[in-house]
Amino acid sequence: KIISIDTSSLRAAGRTGWEDLVRKCIYAFFQPQGRQPSYAKQLFQEVMRRGAAFSPSYRFTLSDGSVLSAQTKCKLCYPSSPELQPFIMGVHIIDRYGNSRRIPAEFPPNSIHSRRTPSIPTEFHRIPPNSRQESPR
Repeated sequence: KIISIDTSSLRAAGRTGWEDLVRKCIYAFFQPQGRQPSYAKQLFQEVMRRGAAFSPSYRFTLSDGSVLSAQTKCKLCYPSSPELQPFIMGVHIIDRYGNSRRIPAEFPPNSIHSRRTPSIPTEFHRIPPNSRQESPR
């Protein structure tokens, strides 16, 4: 379940069609991969075990026919207030030119490469209170 999507960096870039980009990227991320579960489900399971995970590169096509690739990095986040539920944050790094670059080690990325579309931070799953684990900080 997607809780929120931060599109401010995409809007600030001033490019048209960012809504289509967000829609198609998120759709591709949540689609089953052949006989395998979606990247969203795979990353959720790995994040719950390890605290962080990233997907392999995946491709999707925009309405104008442009083929893009993306990679998603997710992290289990614990709010400083104990009243708030932990959540998983995903950052979708999108490459317009098919240049497979690895996701930067830091999270979230501190820079946007010139040939890349700004990243899409997505909070996509809240963790139920009864499954809260101690932070691997």
